[in-house]
Amino acid sequence: DARDVGTLRRHARIYLHGHQVGGTNPSLVEALANHSPVLAHDNPFNRWVAGEGSAYFVDEQECEQQLRQLLGDSSRLETMAAASRQRHADAFTWDHILPQYESLCAQLQPGESPS
Repeated sequence: DARDVGTLRRHARIYLHGHQVGGTNPSLVEALANHSPVLAHDNPFNRWVAGEGSAYFVDEQECEQQLRQLLGDSSRLETMAAASRQRHADAFTWDHILPQYESLCAQLQPGESPS
């Protein structure tokens, strides 16, 4: 149920993202939109989406270590939540994305050369 998932995201203490491959993962973007502190698998895709304000892990042991440390540090979680909010605002809102699509479409119109 989308409402239940939304409620969980909004009230979660931390969002754990374990995807190791892919691109701009919608669930990670939704976590940012809900201002969730993010702990994600360390790979280029997740780093680009979640940004510098998130925490990362490379294996199960590091994930456990990070979780224990983060869940005991409310101040850091608040900082990470603010970073998630800002990352979403900077990169994933329609005000940011729509002009990029418009520019791309204008460049691809027949008879016009890309600039």
